[in-house]
Amino acid sequence: MTRRIRTTILSRILTENTFHSPHHLESLLQLSSELEHASSTSITLLLPNSNAPDIAQWNSLLSVYIDASQHHTWLTIPWVVSEFYFYRRVMQSIEYFTFGMDPFQLQKELGLTSSIHQITRIASITNDFTSNPAQFHSKSKSDLDYSQFLSVLLISLLGNKMDLSLWPVGGHDDTSQSKRDSETGFIARNNQKSHSSERDSDTSDPFEELLRNGERMLLDDRSMELLEYLKESKHGFVERVDIVVDNAGLELFCDLIFADYLICSGFAAQVVLQLKAHPTFVSDAMEKDVVFTIEFLRKSEDGALKKIGDRWNGFVESGKWRLNEELFWVQPWAMWEMSEESRSLYEEIREKSDLVVVKGDANYRRLVGDREWDVTVELEDVLCYFPAPICALRVLKAEVGVGMKKEIVEKVRTDDAEWMVNGKW
Repeated sequence: MTRRIRTTILSRILTENTFHSPHHLESLLQLSSELEHASSTSITLLLPNSNAPDIAQWNSLLSVYIDASQHHTWLTIPWVVSEFYFYRRVMQSIEYFTFGMDPFQLQKELGLTSSIHQITRIASITNDFTSNPAQFHSKSKSDLDYSQFLSVLLISLLGNKMDLSLWPVGGHDDTSQSKRDSETGFIARNNQKSHSSERDSDTSDPFEELLRNGERMLLDDRSMELLEYLKESKHGFVERVDIVVDNAGLELFCDLIFADYLICSGFAAQVVLQLKAHPTFVSDAMEKDVVFTIEFLRKSEDGALKKIGDRWNGFVESGKWRLNEELFWVQPWAMWEMSEESRSLYEEIREKSDLVVVKGDANYRRLVGDREWDVTVELEDVLCYFPAPICALRVLKAEVGVGMKKEIVEKVRTDDAEWMVNGKW
């Protein structure tokens, strides 16, 4: 809390933004002081704000930890509550619901533009098979179908390695491009056109390399079951897939590749992108971040990027993609509390969604209530409450998990002592 949250994230907010009022800076500095003394500083209720729609909900949650008989500090309340509370306090400090300023906008844009090599390469390859939809409707479940499907899933999954709340972009603490490539498992390619001799010598297939590096790090792989579900639905496709999106930047691009595939393949008639209702966790994606990504691609001089950007813009305009912001996604409630804390969202998912894909570590932690489960507990036993069929795509960054085989866990624990927190598995 004192190091990463205060000295990295909050410090960057202070240095990377121009605020609308001196009061905003003062409030952020007060927040910094609280975090500096987190072990002794009590949490407080959010201040009333006529423009903020979530004050009553948040204060109801926080009131449990504000008790005269107990001394609840930043470090004694549940960690997931403390994290979400920090970002909501930032929104209070800058009066987000009045001015609408995203204090992480620079980081989000750099997260996209600094990944141009990976984005260009992925777009050039995925355009090849998304532009040929006839191949997807073969009755035989060919190896080609599964290979492409797994590749797209892995692209979306491995994009989750690039979390800007852990690896900020730019400045003295930025990691090198090669480090970022290594962390994602993606191959960085020069975005300039290669000479023909260079192209001929580059015989490695990026999808094959992605499969080889990514598949061996999977601890629970149900991709074939997912493909079977999509293919064997009542009409040969599902009406609607919801993707609970995690980060903007490279990961958002990778998630949109998956959404692109679902539409172009005919596996889904509509994809609903479930997005954050205000900035949180540095890079978490909002509706405006999807729009920025699409426009960034459409303005590119690279033909593959422009083609994919134009196609995605068409999906949004036609309603094949729907962008939906919800406050529930920026609150620390366990997802089994959705039926009470966001009833309309719960009912919509229950009645209309054929599949919900939950992306990222923070969303996953809420999915399992941020509880310390035995990691071998069956996934179905924990997620039986969810109102629709569900798929979780997550890189481990916190010591929470379920649904893993005992023998796999034992081997990984032996090989990698930090396997649950280092973002490799």
